[in-house]
Formats: sequence, C-alpha cells, structure tokens
Amino acid sequence: MVDPSSTIQSFQPIAQQSGMGFFKVLSYSFLGIYIFLLLVNTMYIAVDQHSIMPVLKNLGDTFLLSTQHISDISKEIIANNGGYNPTDDFWTGIWNYIVMYGKLYVYLYTILCWFKILIWIFGHSPLSDTSQAFKNFGYSFATFYLLQAVLLLAYAGVNKDVNCFYGCDRSAIYWIELPIMWIVDFVIAIPLLLRPTQGVAQVIVGNSTI
Repeated sequence: MVDPSSTIQSFQPIAQQSGMGFFKVLSYSFLGIYIFLLLVNTMYIAVDQHSIMPVLKNLGDTFLLSTQHISDISKEIIANNGGYNPTDDFWTGIWNYIVMYGKLYVYLYTILCWFKILIWIFGHSPLSDTSQAFKNFGYSFATFYLLQAVLLLAYAGVNKDVNCFYGCDRSAIYWIELPIMWIVDFVIAIPLLLRPTQGVAQVIVGNSTI
C-alpha cells in the first residue's frame, strides 16, 4: 500500500521548483519591461534632440534622482485628484496617462535596483552576511537615504533651486527630507491611481467625445 505522506513529500521538490521557476520568469519579465521602457525613452530623446547629451542627462536623472521624480509625479496626481489629466484631445490625455504610468514604473524599478545592489554589497561585506536580511535592508535603506540626500541637495544647489535653509519652499531641508517624503507622497497617490479615472470613464459611457 502506498504511503500518502511519502507521495506528498515526493511532489514537494517539484512544487518548489515550479514556484521558483514562476518567480524567476516574473522577475525577468519585470526586468524586460524596465529595459524596454528605458530603450524606448532613450531612442525617442535621441531622435527628437539629435544629440547624445540629453540622453545621458535623462539616464543620469533616472538613475540618480528617481525619488524626486516619483515625488513630483505623486504630487501632480494628488493635485489633479487622479492620474488622468483631461486635455482638449482625448487621445493626448490617454497617451499622457500611459506615459505617467511608464515613468512611475521605471523610477520605482530603479529604486528597487538600488536596493538590490546595496543589499548584495552589505551581504558580502564585513558588516554583515547574506543570512542577515533585515540588517542588510537596514544598512541599505540608511545608505540609500544618505546618497539620495547628498545627490538631491547637490543637484538643487547646482541648479540654484535652494531658496533658503529652512522654512521656505524648496529649502535645503526640503531636499534632505525628500528621500523619505517621496514615500509619503506616493502612498497618498496610490488610491488615486488605483480607482477608476472619472475622465476616462465618462468617455467610455459616452459623456465625452473622442
């Protein structure tokens, strides 16, 4: 007579391999989308500007200033009470809506890449090891915050976008806090992103003209 427990145990490695394979495919899919969006944006800028310098600047902004971009997009979503901003031409509004989601995806995935790299570095450093996931994340979060604060403050200083030290719009403290506050802005914007957009819904039911 076949022992049911032994049969279940024999299927466990197969189930684990299937699960790991699924998540690996999912991970590569997210990476593929990220690379595709980066390439499309890079090609568009290169063709539109006829120069490599705007492309390099855009890539630098993406990799170094993602927290600022997410904060700016989130504030725009909050101000518009949704991700869709109506325009005179419906399809232009829809295109801007899609581009906004694409940008958010790229910036969020870039931050994820930052954390993956930092966690790997700390996991293979004398400060920690790969088994201490919580400690590695803590080190990575603190390092990412400090790097972003320095980069954002330096970038704002070079572009003369620091109006005072504290108590005014675009102050030095504003830029130092931004690597944390982008999370707050994004969390507030999430419900507005997830709910059906009123402007798009009106077009679908025929209350607006395309």
